[in-house]
Order: sequence, then C-alpha cells, then structure tokens
Amino acid sequence: MALLRIIHKCNQDCVFCSYPGKNAKNKKYDFNGFCREIKSSKDKLIQISGGEPFLLGGIHLLKLVLFAVKRDKKIEIQTNASLVKDIPLDILKKLVKAVNLSGGYFNVNLSAADAVMDAKVSGVKNIFADKIKGVKLLLELGADIRLTYIICRLNYKQAPVFVEFIIKEFPRIRWLQFSFVKAMGKALTKKIVPKYRTVSKYIIEASELCVKSKIKCEIDHIPLCMLGAYYRLNVDIGKIALNKSGLHRKEKIHLKRCLKCKYVNICSGPRKDYLKIYGDI
Repeated sequence: MALLRIIHKCNQDCVFCSYPGKNAKNKKYDFNGFCREIKSSKDKLIQISGGEPFLLGGIHLLKLVLFAVKRDKKIEIQTNASLVKDIPLDILKKLVKAVNLSGGYFNVNLSAADAVMDAKVSGVKNIFADKIKGVKLLLELGADIRLTYIICRLNYKQAPVFVEFIIKEFPRIRWLQFSFVKAMGKALTKKIVPKYRTVSKYIIEASELCVKSKIKCEIDHIPLCMLGAYYRLNVDIGKIALNKSGLHRKEKIHLKRCLKCKYVNICSGPRKDYLKIYGDI
C-alpha cells in the first residue's frame, strides 16, 4: 500500500497521534506531485491521509481519487468524518461513487462511544456529533466504511461499549478495527500507552460482541497471545501467511519468550516502540 499524506493540518489534537497533525508546518497542496506518486506506485492500495484530508475540501479529493481510479488503484480515505457534512452534496456523491468504483472504502477514526470520551481522546470538544453525522451521511450515499478504534490508556475499557454503540447507532456498519496505540509522536509515554495485559480482556470482550453480531472485526498492533480465542482476528496472520513484506515485519519483533509461543510462526510479536516503554510484554 502507498500512503499519501495530502495535508499536514488536522482539526483534532488526538492524544494518540503518531503524526504532528495540526501543529505541523503545512506544505502547499501539490496535485501534480501526488499524481506522479500514484502513477509510479506499484501498490494496488492507495491510502489518502493527512492530517485531515477533508480540510482540503471535496474538489481536491475528488480529482485525486478519479486520477487514481483511472489507473486501476483501490482507494482508502482516512478521515475522522467530522467535516464530511460540509462538503457539497453533489461533490460528496461523486467522491463516494469514485471510491466505490475503485473497490475502496472510507477508514473513519472513531475512538469513543460518547462525546465525553471523544473530547478526551481527540483533544477537541463538541466534535463527536459531527463525526456521527458524517458517518451516517457516507452510509446514506452507499459508502463502504471501516471504523477504526485506537486503543489507548484513556479508552480501552470502553471498547466493548463502543461495539454496542455501533450496533445500535450504525446497524449497517459491518467492519471494525481495534488498533493498539503506537508509542510514537505524542503517544510516546505510559500515560497514553497501556500494557497489553491490561487491555486484553476488553479487546476479547469487544471481539466476542463483534463475532456474535456478525461484524467483521480486525485487531492490530497487539500480539496474538493477548487475544485469547480471537487470536485469528489479528491482521498480521494473513500477511505472514502470504509472506508479505511491510511494516508488520519492521515495526515488530519476537522476544526470546516468543520463540516458545505456539503462535510464533503466525505472529509478528510486540511493537518495538512498545518495548522501548515497557521492555517486555
């Protein structure tokens, strides 16, 4: 997959952000430069990210997606969805249609089940309702959506509640990912990164709810030994089975104890940045 950070600014200040976000010095949007990257990329999947891509408005996004679609690329737009409601409806319809034509989806970061928790993790008050509106609007227009819940010290206990919230609020959402926080950027601290063992039971409970509700559930950045009966939901298994190269091999490592684990051949191990904080799992 190829990652295009088309804007560095963001309208959030997430506690788990591994990228400078809205405090970064923003570069001028370079449409031709991004087109060259898409054209030269050998990857099928093009991830359009930021910052918050929708800060650029709908026209820029649409033009870039259409360029990628014409080159037979699959598109993933990474967003918090709070600005979706501000895009002119005719442009948004075309954008959703273009992403659908690519076989792609919108990857929406929604890491809370209520406004109070959302304000804590996003660093911005009164934005949760706009995210919900954005997701609902995308769904109404026929978009395929993956909701991504970043697990950190503030919200890990709410993971099962989040699944219940999604089942009630978005019955058409059938794809969730629980992604353990990366100990990078602002999150390079124990105040944000919890221990694997601390969050394990909550991830397992959330996974069980997903499976019972027939929601596709994926788990990333936490070793298989922490996932109980739901270890097969870890996204690295498929990558390892296909012998794929990628960040799952560069960012993670096996400890000595991992070599005795029954999952060693299908698990990438703990993240290296996690080990910098805790030293062990």
